[in-house]
Amino acid sequence: MEKTINQIVQYVDTNIDVHCHNDFGLALANAMTAIRAGADCIHVSINGLGERTGIPDLVEVVMAYHILENESKYSVDLLTEISSLVQSITNHYVAANKPITGSNAFTHNSGVHADGFYKDKANYRNFSPDIIGREDVVVIDKFSGKSTINSVLDELGIKEQSSKYIDSIVQDVKLLSDNEHRSLSNQDVFGIANRYITLPENLSQ
Repeated sequence: MEKTINQIVQYVDTNIDVHCHNDFGLALANAMTAIRAGADCIHVSINGLGERTGIPDLVEVVMAYHILENESKYSVDLLTEISSLVQSITNHYVAANKPITGSNAFTHNSGVHADGFYKDKANYRNFSPDIIGREDVVVIDKFSGKSTINSVLDELGIKEQSSKYIDSIVQDVKLLSDNEHRSLSNQDVFGIANRYITLPENLSQ
């Protein structure tokens, strides 16, 4: 892409648009490379809609320039809302693991991952999700470790009381999630912790 744009710039005295399809998952990378090489405009669509594999997603392009290139001329606060609106209109829903707008984009799960997230949120994300109206989510399930459960217990106000039972609580959390094939709520963790220590009912509020 860089070579192609360099050659075009040498022989064509006009603005250059790039229209990159995502056949190999490289549409955004190709488009940004083209801009660096002298192109002037990237064709985008909301949620990457387009022929075959689509073209660069407006949200991903704006956020890539906003975060990676320190380009702040575009407003980012409505990007999530715009993506959701187009999904509802087209019935074309983005994959859970899609960058920025996917439901899992700011979800943390496995023990090691969650532990790193709690120690420093920058370990697993490049920007705070609240700038686009989203928030971090830590899933409680069979992959959860001590860091996640300790965080939940601390939120419930019972971390100190349950510290010596933490291994048992974690194992029960994993077992319940695995047996019932679902993620758990803080209330579920409260109920499990209550098996080992007597807790005031108001803690679960």
